[in-house]
Amino acid sequence: MISLGLGLLLYVPIYIWSHYLKTVFNAKKPGAKAIILDSLLADVHLKLWKKHKPDFSNLFLNLGAHIQHHYLFNSKAYKGNIKNPEWYCPVNFDPLINILSEYDKQIGKLLSLRNVKILVATGLHQQPHEHLTFYWRLKEHMKFADMIGLKNFTEILPRMSRDFLVKFNNEKDAVNAEKLLNSFYASRDDIKIFEVDNRGISLFVEMVYPNEISESDSIYSKESKFKLDSFKSYLAFVAIKNGEHNGIGYVTSNFDLKTEKQINLTTLKSIIKKVALSEN
Repeated sequence: MISLGLGLLLYVPIYIWSHYLKTVFNAKKPGAKAIILDSLLADVHLKLWKKHKPDFSNLFLNLGAHIQHHYLFNSKAYKGNIKNPEWYCPVNFDPLINILSEYDKQIGKLLSLRNVKILVATGLHQQPHEHLTFYWRLKEHMKFADMIGLKNFTEILPRMSRDFLVKFNNEKDAVNAEKLLNSFYASRDDIKIFEVDNRGISLFVEMVYPNEISESDSIYSKESKFKLDSFKSYLAFVAIKNGEHNGIGYVTSNFDLKTEKQINLTTLKSIIKKVALSEN
């Protein structure tokens, strides 16, 4: 928070501060924090560009993709039948149009610069995920491992969202743990809880159970016959998946790229290089 505050103080003009304050006051609304972060990145980039006038600069904004991934069902652009629960995102609130409006403002600032070539590209895009999929994360990995009888591991390292890494001294212990983790299923619908990638002396584990979980739900092991009641008490809710990746991306610019209608993503590097080195 201190770093973000310094970024605002040092790089953002005072007349724009009201925009940030308004967004901060709405910080509890879905997607608001994402708008703050990408806005600050864009404003810092613009300030530094005006100061140093480089021949080439790059700005990477990713939180619009984050909002698509988690709140696409609330967008008017979505024509499907799945809806997010009201407690997750209010039915009449559209986080996606808010971040797109912010990107529109930031691109407008860049377009107002004189004699600047602007290229906007996405590596891929997102399409609706046509299933209601919940993301869950273990709260205390060590406590959970002890409860289910996971043995002989040396370390558990939480990763992004649902994932964690379990380390061992030898492959035998890793195989035994893999069998145990793969044996757990939800009692209510018999759906698997974990997906395990055995990497020799470590296991990369993803919690893949996709449904809503109630306070009374339990899980059980088909191998050890162990049953863990009140499974939800060991979990933190992460998100509901709304969007999924599609490998087709898009590129546009404020000048003629002189390219084919369809190009490979790897071609973009040579296009940028050609534009950056051009004197025109």
